[in-house]
Amino acid sequence: MSKFCGNCGTELQDDAVVCSNCGVNLAPKAEEAAPAADTTPADVAVAAVKKGATVFIDKCKSDKKFLGIVLGAVAGVVALIVVLCLIFGGGYEKAIDRYVDANYYGDYDAYLELIPDDMLDKMLDSMDITKKEFKEQFKEQWEDEKDSLEDEFGKDIKVSYKVTDEDKIDKDDLDEIKDGLKEMGISKKSITEGYEIEVEFTIEGDDDEDTEEETFNALKIDGEWYIF
Repeated sequence: MSKFCGNCGTELQDDAVVCSNCGVNLAPKAEEAAPAADTTPADVAVAAVKKGATVFIDKCKSDKKFLGIVLGAVAGVVALIVVLCLIFGGGYEKAIDRYVDANYYGDYDAYLELIPDDMLDKMLDSMDITKKEFKEQFKEQWEDEKDSLEDEFGKDIKVSYKVTDEDKIDKDDLDEIKDGLKEMGISKKSITEGYEIEVEFTIEGDDDEDTEEETFNALKIDGEWYIF
């Protein structure tokens, strides 16, 4: 071999047209024509992207190791996207988190987020109370619940959970649920998806711990998940 890459100096086969090390195109370059008078900056940018893409493709074709690295990087990006979708995609796990925060930590804002707005308005009307009075009732009930939890488990209560079973609610059953929730102020067309889920809660305190199982209907209403 007596041919060398003019870009990186790697020794190559005489008939090589692409450097196996750096990917540079070794074919003789035709003299580049001057841009036409009506060429726009966008045209120049597109041409540059096409040229870069050609070099990249040639490198992938000639260097299997480089191609493996590229495929590995693509797989990593895809996996990252999947993880981010699971974390930030707004699944029913967020509704379970709110349930825990409201029922075991007394978070009133989390409690409100458990109730669809139309349903909350209908509840307040039927109870003939204001949101301020509703909040006061929640606080009073939470104090009683907190005392009960601490009597059973002690101070410094921590709660974790895991979903142990999940079944998609079929159309007929979902229609029945829609009929029931319509009476509570939720329009049928706003409910688009549902699952019956079993959740195992682990409650730990300074004195004791226990595991409880609950079954919920997780429903997607106006694009947000709620549990009932």
